[in-house]
Amino acid sequence: MSVELALDVAFRAALVALTLGFLEQLAVFERAFGFRGPFSPAIAAVFGRAGARSEGFSSALRYVVAGGAMAGIAGAVAGPSSTVGPLAALVALCCLALTKLRRVTASDGAEQMAVLTLFAACVALVPGPNAVTATLAVWFIAAQAVLSNATAGIAKALSETWRAGEAVLLVMGSESHGHPGLARVLAANPGLGRALTRSVVLFECAFPLILIAPPQLALLLLLAGVTFHVGCAITMGLNAFLFAFPGTYLCVAYVAQTVSPFW
Repeated sequence: MSVELALDVAFRAALVALTLGFLEQLAVFERAFGFRGPFSPAIAAVFGRAGARSEGFSSALRYVVAGGAMAGIAGAVAGPSSTVGPLAALVALCCLALTKLRRVTASDGAEQMAVLTLFAACVALVPGPNAVTATLAVWFIAAQAVLSNATAGIAKALSETWRAGEAVLLVMGSESHGHPGLARVLAANPGLGRALTRSVVLFECAFPLILIAPPQLALLLLLAGVTFHVGCAITMGLNAFLFAFPGTYLCVAYVAQTVSPFW
């Protein structure tokens, strides 16, 4: 596993994740940013967003979102080793920052992971390719991936709903991220729901073990992570998660093969 390959995959995957986010915002632009949307000027003004009262900003916002999507596509295609790739990533990050002048809700985990990945990659690559800074970026991305899984697992383990094995059924039955068909299956098979819920907690809490695990166990944890995010994309519509988190796994594997006594 090389630093260059790990950083390349993480960089491209993060841009794909951001691009999906931009495209999703474009698809529901009027419902989200329009007069009655949750990111309308009136709602943004309540939360003190800087982009709430500017008519010019409101008119340009659709082009900002579209520009972010195009920059994300260009950067993902070009990759981090070219001049275009890091510059396109910076443009995408700037477009994302501009949308936050109107967005009043917090970013989801995929967007946060993608931003951290691109920030690390750009800091390492924009001044010019450098083996030391690239390695530091890979370590930073891996640390973020391990930390995000561990904190998510600990938070779930502290939740009575997750410990009781009820959380997945409740999520699948929700309006925002639910899946009616799967909710019916889990309601009819409560044991399956409990098993799925507790397996998520176990996977996330166990993920840091990848840094000291033998290669076979490390591979199983990475495959479990990919399976988990594929499931989230299919059942919950969290498409960006499928790229933002698994895209960091080669960075995690690089660090694991460096620090684990079993590799």
